This record gives sequence, C-alpha cells and structure tokens, in this order.
Amino acid sequence: MSTLYFAYGSNLDTTQMQARIGRVPRGTIARLPGYRLAFNTSDVEQTEIYANLMPEDGNSVWGVIYECDEAELKKLDQYEDVDSGHYRRGPVVVVTPSEKRLEAMAYFACPGRLCAEGQPSARYRLSIVSGARQHGLLAEYVRRIETLAGLT
Repeated sequence: MSTLYFAYGSNLDTTQMQARIGRVPRGTIARLPGYRLAFNTSDVEQTEIYANLMPEDGNSVWGVIYECDEAELKKLDQYEDVDSGHYRRGPVVVVTPSEKRLEAMAYFACPGRLCAEGQPSARYRLSIVSGARQHGLLAEYVRRIETLAGLT
C-alpha cells in the first residue's frame, strides 16, 4: 500500500530523495492551503535551522507529492528524526493545480524543536530551491523561498 507524501523542504531535491529512499518517485506539484513555510525548527545543538509548516489562514505552501510505500516512509522517518522527536508525520489535504484535493502526509516540527525563525545553512536552502526548480514550482513561490531563506 502506498501513501502520498507532501514534500516542501529539502526533500523536494530529487538527488536527496534518491539518496534517502533509493529512488525518485514521480512528483506532482501541489499546494497546502492554510499554512506558510517557516524556518523555525533546529537540530538539538541549535546549529542548523530547518523548514517547517505553520498554520496561517490565507497562505499556502507549495511542494510536491510523492507516492511512497511504508518502507520508504520509514526511511524518511529516520532522516527526519521522528524517533528523537524532531518531526512527526501528520495528515494534510493538498490541492493540485487542477484543483483536485488529495489526502497526504507531511512532516511537522515537534514543539520541543521549535526555535526563532531564522535562515538555514547555504547547503540546506540551496537543496530546497534546487528541488523547487526541478519540479517547476511557480517562479514567484521560488522567489519567496529564496527571500525567506536569505538568498536575496
């Protein structure tokens, strides 16, 4: 059985997905209404800042939905530090450009890992922007990511 996974951060990068789960599932552009992209979660040492989803009416986060099997999701859980409480998987409803609503899952930062909003490392932000461009996300949204991440 497969599950749709909504990627909005560095897992947009196809090279990273290949390294993490052993393949690059076909990606379909989608948006998550009622949320905004925030760089407000960090590693335990608070040396790196990562992307997160924050509820916000009137906003949307664009990303890609991948179809993953349970073994692939477990691999992603390891990279997202689910067992140590960095991220948790949660259900979302995304909307495709054709306005089709799909149930998917996404990673949300756990409360204990939230931090003040800041800028991620150059490596991390470039993987997000590169992945967004690989999938053809709207140029306006890519510019918004660049601004949030400190690239402009």
